[in-house]
Amino acid sequence: PRSIATWTTGSVKDLNAEHIAAEIDRVTVDTYKMGKANKEDRVVFRIRDEMQDFNEMVPIIEELANAALKDRHWADIFSLIGCTYKPDDVVNLQWLLKNRLGSKIEEVARISTNASKEHSLEKALEKMVEDWDGVDFRCTGYKDTGTFILGGVDEVQMILD
Repeated sequence: PRSIATWTTGSVKDLNAEHIAAEIDRVTVDTYKMGKANKEDRVVFRIRDEMQDFNEMVPIIEELANAALKDRHWADIFSLIGCTYKPDDVVNLQWLLKNRLGSKIEEVARISTNASKEHSLEKALEKMVEDWDGVDFRCTGYKDTGTFILGGVDEVQMILD
């Protein structure tokens, strides 16, 4: 089907694994129904077989289409196949599979998982910076001891809670 060509030659960064899996399921169901209605139609069976074969690539697509992957992660992925990553290059699934990335799914999954964890941490840090932005810490002298304590801690306590 035309979708397979689009998925394999377009930028892997633009792929949506959930959409692809749903489309494969839809076409598989449709071709199964068509095949039952007309057992002589070889085209239907060829399309169904192509989709089932392509369905085996969905796990690697899920890892490669991860929006959390940054240039440093792509460099790590490319190093798995002995290539150098250039951020301006358009990376497609066909090229990656031709260079045997499919056999490195565990390593790609590890890189993708780490990218997702890093992304989550970055988002959490951004939220913390936003929460604490503008909070003033007031230090006041404690009696006549020369020691200072944090005063007006209600806002600080509220953020910490």
